Amino acid sequence: MLSKAQKVLLALVLIVAITGVLLAQQNNQPAVTNGSVDHGNGSQEPAETTVELTLYFSDDQAMYLLPEQRNVTIGEGESIEETVVRELIKGPSGAGLKRTIPPETSLLSLSIENGVAGVNFSKDIQDSRYGGSAGESMLVYSIVNSLTELSGINQVQILVEGKKIESLYGHIGAAEPLEPNPGLVQGNDQNL
Repeated sequence: MLSKAQKVLLALVLIVAITGVLLAQQNNQPAVTNGSVDHGNGSQEPAETTVELTLYFSDDQAMYLLPEQRNVTIGEGESIEETVVRELIKGPSGAGLKRTIPPETSLLSLSIENGVAGVNFSKDIQDSRYGGSAGESMLVYSIVNSLTELSGINQVQILVEGKKIESLYGHIGAAEPLEPNPGLVQGNDQNL
């Protein structure tokens, strides 16, 4: 049986934990329900850390990106940034959302330096079935907008097989780091 002091201490610990989760959600940061996350440097996550992520997928017309909230467990030795990309490769789980990254694509590496996430994909990301200007726009900005939801990432440099590329399909320049495009998100005030 717990003493009165132990009950009070337990109640305080629960209040602090709940407050931390609520503040993280209010600050548009992933909510951590077990463990800690350092978004700024690609640090490794402890085992069994569960976070809520905002991932962006295409609508069925490839006109807009739609957000999908997803609770995921970050694997041992994997960073939250790697988890975001792997979840994008898995594709959407919600109705009305379409995959943006070819499913055969592999994440080869991911690094973060000075607010820029360098994301290195296998050549499968250039699968021509996902081509065209609209498809390329959805692919590129699903990655960029999803990663820049994380604290400490302001831009994304897309690499293929370790090399900078001019463009994935010839429509969007990718030689330099890209900033998020909120205008592609359906319902955003910046839409034309």
